[in-house]
Amino acid sequence: MQMLKVKDLKVVYGTEQGLLTAVQGLGFELAAGEVLGVVGESGSGKTALSLALMGLLPPNGRIAEGEVRLKKTDGEEVRVDTLGPIARAKLRGREMAMIFQEPMTSLNPVFRCGEQVAEVRRFHFAEG
Repeated sequence: MQMLKVKDLKVVYGTEQGLLTAVQGLGFELAAGEVLGVVGESGSGKTALSLALMGLLPPNGRIAEGEVRLKKTDGEEVRVDTLGPIARAKLRGREMAMIFQEPMTSLNPVFRCGEQVAEVRRFHFAEG
């Protein structure tokens, strides 16, 4: 069962010089339990892809083409790229999450990674 489907994704940023394409024609499918590593040179679009998937693009960035589909834990499939900010915020933490690029500012080296991930889960699911 595919948990995440990305089809023909194009991410652009508005700049003073015009539109800058950060991601062009990207597509992949990720099943439950699979891991995807995104590698590339600086400026190749890795961060733009991640921010687009999470609905965290800055105001000058947008998904110009393509679609992002997520199968939620209840089995419902949603088009993440068409959701408004409130609906996207409800997905983050419960259905999808991201550890940001710079580990020293994202994770505390004093605590185990698993403990920090579990803390986020407890927060979003109100576990004891």
